[in-house]
Amino acid sequence: MSKSYAVLPCNGLDKCAGCITGEVAIRLSEQSKSEIICPVFYRVAEAKYDKLAEEKPLLVIDGCATRCASKMAAENDVWAYVVGNKARIGVTDFVQKSLSDIMFFTPVSIGNEIEQFDELGDIESGKAVFGIISPVSGTVTALNTTLDKTPELINDNPYEQGWIAELELSDFESDKELLHTFDGYFSILKRKVDEFNVKS
Repeated sequence: MSKSYAVLPCNGLDKCAGCITGEVAIRLSEQSKSEIICPVFYRVAEAKYDKLAEEKPLLVIDGCATRCASKMAAENDVWAYVVGNKARIGVTDFVQKSLSDIMFFTPVSIGNEIEQFDELGDIESGKAVFGIISPVSGTVTALNTTLDKTPELINDNPYEQGWIAELELSDFESDKELLHTFDGYFSILKRKVDEFNVKS
């Protein structure tokens, strides 16, 4: 394996399958330049591990249906507005302010089947490329094609005109266990703003 990852495995404290994910993570680090994010110390040393996850693609390895590793990695600053069996997806105001002027939007295709935490495409500014991580599973039924010519709508209006994609949901009952409510996200956002000294 030549690609290098930041690997976040299940902590495997009490489940056999979780122990296997730890072994898989060790093998990956031995066979490539991948680095392991320790799930036990992740919340203690978030700044260190967040920096690692920014430098390398994040590879999450869950060991069982509790999906503890995915829960730790679920802070992705992408919103989902759910009505019935459909969800409209976009990025938060925090993302557009952090990226500054967005110049390009590269989406996936209509009809793609997306699992929770799969990429829906990316947006690019002069500062960085941001992978849009889907907070829900489903089939892409619509894309905001207006962004092809005017991606700056994500900066101007990230919650309405700057939406990214719509999905027909496939497993929302399970997916919503890993979603943050507004209040839950607000506390995460406050921490990020304090850590990075983001100016409004």
